[in-house]
Amino acid sequence: MDIKIESPLSWKKSIIITYSSGEVAERLKQQYKKYGSQLRVPGFRPGKAPESLIKTRFGDAIKTELIEELSNEGFRQAVKEHKIRAVNTPQTNPPELEEDQDLTITIEVEVVPEFELLKYTGFQLEKTEYEISETDVQRYIDQFLGNYADYVPVERPIQNNDYVVIEYHLEGHEEPTEDAFVLDQNKNKELFESLKEARIGETRKIKVLYSDEYDIKEKANTTGEVEAKVVEIKAPQLPELNMDFLKSKNLGFESVDEFIITARKGLESLKLKREIEELDFAVTEQLIQSNPLELPPTLEIAGTDQILSRHWDLDKLSADELSELQGKFKPAGIRLIKRELILNKLIKQEDLIVSKEELETRVREIAEQRGLDFNKFYMEYRSRGYLDNLKDDLLQDKAIKFVAENSTFNIKKQNITQE
Repeated sequence: MDIKIESPLSWKKSIIITYSSGEVAERLKQQYKKYGSQLRVPGFRPGKAPESLIKTRFGDAIKTELIEELSNEGFRQAVKEHKIRAVNTPQTNPPELEEDQDLTITIEVEVVPEFELLKYTGFQLEKTEYEISETDVQRYIDQFLGNYADYVPVERPIQNNDYVVIEYHLEGHEEPTEDAFVLDQNKNKELFESLKEARIGETRKIKVLYSDEYDIKEKANTTGEVEAKVVEIKAPQLPELNMDFLKSKNLGFESVDEFIITARKGLESLKLKREIEELDFAVTEQLIQSNPLELPPTLEIAGTDQILSRHWDLDKLSADELSELQGKFKPAGIRLIKRELILNKLIKQEDLIVSKEELETRVREIAEQRGLDFNKFYMEYRSRGYLDNLKDDLLQDKAIKFVAENSTFNIKKQNITQE
């Protein structure tokens, strides 16, 4: 057997496997003998049918099976010898097998792409350092109290967080459609921009999404623009923060001061989380821009499905729903896989490691956050194979930190609750 490897693309391998005519003849002889001993042919005792008859009646099937065996053997050998990291099922175009000729089999397979790590230090990064003021703490508390707000009618233009009732006419419907919602500029900026400053009785153009069961079929699953009339505006009226309120909601605080301290700690956690996430994003963007690589379709889909599985049960989605979501989240999936490949190469190149103590410390933190016994939690994590995943996450965190420590920053300061 002779194996040659060609790389038409950075993420594709063509494996060319050649068996000599002698090897083919010997393997065919073994196949005929095996089948001859197993097949029952009328007119002959079991296992005594002549080879010529076996060839005539079963030759094509035997050759097809042999080609598959030789393909699998060659592929396994190629993977072992050339350290091929296949990411999909190999594709083979079965050749014709002739007993007196060499047999050449070509197998194509997608692989983890080959690329050079060109740059991962010396970046100029943008960084926001978040500050926490007393105003931020009050905003944070008000946001929490908003969950318990009463809405009261007001005679003023629409503002953010107002409860708004609108009505509009849809084509083909005689009666007006009424919608009621709390207007949140962070969740639906476009709708907020359309309705802000409007008063009761005034109209504004807004976009609507027609359902897939809409009466007019050509409009189903499309967006349109309608004139919406403001019918009602209610402003949130926050409850007073006092012990009567805290006790009535069974929030477990012994004093208002304790609640305020907890709110500040919540902001500090938010500050840390946001700064870590933004640093990761900034470093990842620079790494991807500075180290170009192409992904095979299989890895693009894998990354996209990994993103989707965080929010949806993929088995419960229809084929059309899955296809639509895959198209929408494909860029994020590609970014996820590129980040992983580049960081893993950086980790190997810089010999970054995670010690046993670091791993145990992280497991202990998770156990404490969940109020669980460390030893039992650690044993469960290990038995389920989660430690390896956690170790990989810690290594990637170290890689991000390594890049950051070897880069410079343009720093701006911003209050944590600033829009």
